[in-house]
Amino acid sequence: MQVDSWAATVRYRDAPNDVPWKTAKTLGPRDVAILLIRSWQPSRPAWMMQRHRLHIARSQIHSNFEGNADQGHVSMWSGYTWRNGSAVQVYVYFGSPRPATAAVRRAQRELDATRFPPWSIR
Repeated sequence: MQVDSWAATVRYRDAPNDVPWKTAKTLGPRDVAILLIRSWQPSRPAWMMQRHRLHIARSQIHSNFEGNADQGHVSMWSGYTWRNGSAVQVYVYFGSPRPATAAVRRAQRELDATRFPPWSIR
């Protein structure tokens, strides 16, 4: 089972479960798109089930990721953690290969405000 959600400073133009290429093309230098993929995985190794802060480190933002045909325009940061019984994979896309500090802060505030309700699989 998997649930996807997203947020963006521009209109989100992609279908659910798609990599947000259409949205990424519209990102300006100060824009951000966040795609959260959350999946239930009951038999993960113990270390993966530890909660870690989703912290966007500037040194981990890069434009040379798989499928990025627009490396001069779009960059990405990704992180992984465990929240309320499910694995959380986060992708943050920026409208610049070297996003401004304000754009990174904006994305971090959005991540920090994200709430993950507990999963209930019956």
